[in-house]
Amino acid sequence: MVWLLENVHKEVSILEASRNARVLDYSATSNAFKDLTAAGYIRKTASGRFQVANATALIHQIALAQPFGMKKALSFFIGGNMIEKMHKLNSLEPNLAFTLFAAAELLSPYVRTSNVHAYVLDPATESLTVKLIEAGVRRAEGNEADTFLLPTDDENLFRLSRKKDGFRIVPMGILIADLESYGGLGQEQAVRIMNDWLSGTSQ
Repeated sequence: MVWLLENVHKEVSILEASRNARVLDYSATSNAFKDLTAAGYIRKTASGRFQVANATALIHQIALAQPFGMKKALSFFIGGNMIEKMHKLNSLEPNLAFTLFAAAELLSPYVRTSNVHAYVLDPATESLTVKLIEAGVRRAEGNEADTFLLPTDDENLFRLSRKKDGFRIVPMGILIADLESYGGLGQEQAVRIMNDWLSGTSQ
C-alpha cells in the first residue's frame, strides 16, 4: 500500500508494482490488486493498468494497522529547537527518516512543537544511542523527553522516503497515517498535508 500511495498520481501495472514494491511476488501482487479493487481502494483504468481510487481510505487502513501510539520508541532529551535537534540527529545517523511533526514542519508548518520523531533501522539503533550519549544527550522519559527514535526493520520505509531541505522524510502514506493515528493536532495536520499532496502542491 505504501508503494501505491507513493505513486498515487500514476497508473501502474501489476508487474511494475511487484518489481518496485519488493513486498510480494507477481501472483501475490495480482491477488492483492484484485482485493484492493473489489474494496474500492484502487481502480482498473482504460489502459488495463491500475490507479489509487481512494488514498484517504488506504491511509486510514495503515493508521489502523500500525497506530503510532503502539510503536516502540527510545526517548531522549537533546534540547534546542526542532531543526537544531534534526540537524544533530542527521549528523550522527544520515539514514534517519523523520515523521510526525518534524516531517510535517518541512512540508506544511502548522503545529508548534520542539519534539522530534524519527525512524531508524534496527541495526543502527544501538550505535546511534551510543553516539547520542557520547555527544552529551541523555535518555529521558515522560514530558522531559523531546526526541524519539522509532526502531524499524522495514527497509522500504527508507527506500521510498523523500528528501526535503537536507532531511529524509518517511513516505507520504506513513507520515499521514502517523499524524492521523497520533490524534488531536496531528489529525488536523494530516488533513492539511493530505489535501496538498493529493492536489499535487506538496512535493
